[in-house]
Amino acid sequence: MADLPEDILPKAEQLLGEQGTGEQQQLYKLPHMLMWTKLRPGIREFLMEAHKLFELHIYTHGDQDYAAEMAKLLDPKKTLFGGRVISARDSTQKHVKNLDVVLGADTSILILDDTEGVWPQHAANLIQVDRYIFFPACATRFGRSHKCLLETGQDEDADKGMLSTSLRVLKQVHTTLFQAEQPHKEDVRQHLQQLRRQVLLGVHLVFSHVIPLEQEMTQHPLWRLATQLGAVCHATVSDDVTHVVSSAQDTDKMHWAKRHNRHRVSVNWLFVSGFQWKRAKEAKYPVENRKAAVMLPDTIDDTAAALAGAGGGRGLMEESE
Repeated sequence: MADLPEDILPKAEQLLGEQGTGEQQQLYKLPHMLMWTKLRPGIREFLMEAHKLFELHIYTHGDQDYAAEMAKLLDPKKTLFGGRVISARDSTQKHVKNLDVVLGADTSILILDDTEGVWPQHAANLIQVDRYIFFPACATRFGRSHKCLLETGQDEDADKGMLSTSLRVLKQVHTTLFQAEQPHKEDVRQHLQQLRRQVLLGVHLVFSHVIPLEQEMTQHPLWRLATQLGAVCHATVSDDVTHVVSSAQDTDKMHWAKRHNRHRVSVNWLFVSGFQWKRAKEAKYPVENRKAAVMLPDTIDDTAAALAGAGGGRGLMEESE
């Protein structure tokens, strides 16, 4: 984060002074780089545990100075990354991340990133994490209408947050791969896909007022997401259907679901299930009384916003100067 609004700055300064030092520190003011940065809760524990099973790399679209600074904060003792730090300058394609700059076969690499669009050739390797929106500019950049974590005074729960989930997935993939008779011949992408399909296994769903009539249903992002998570999608209701995913309550399919005691959930139920890598509790994601707009992130805009934020908000802006 390159700058903070004047009304938020006192909160950040207060938090900076109240937090612990050393490995307890999470918020950093870096005057030599004219920026602030905040580590996600649980990151140090995550890296230590992941390091026991995997060779770790940093890959950022920030410049070399930014990459080196982040590596210093994440690995002050230089025991985790071993110099495996990749910056924008190392990439072979502009605005794209590619495994051709990572030593190792594509069949043995897993990626953690919050932006799918920067990995056009390696989506099968990706464990997409939910964005960590701590600063106001991050919320604005990615079109989030709610307040950022700094504004609310609350932070992500390290024990139940995204890094905890990601570590669970990494461990499960590692376990299933090495249970094979010849692990070195296995493709980690297949193991990741199999694990993802377990999330909504046994779920049969239909969409209501979610997919535009003029669009091919099977090509809609939510249909594809549900299928990737192991659900079976239907065009119409039937005895097999267990869930109706809707943006409005007053629809024929929703009335059918109520009469037949089926789950009625909002689209957020799908998103949360995907990010949590487990079936979310339906009761937490009811359909609102009034029709809600189905807001899907535009892949191109989302990727552009992520690139603009690379290196603390100096990504694409530096190229335009």
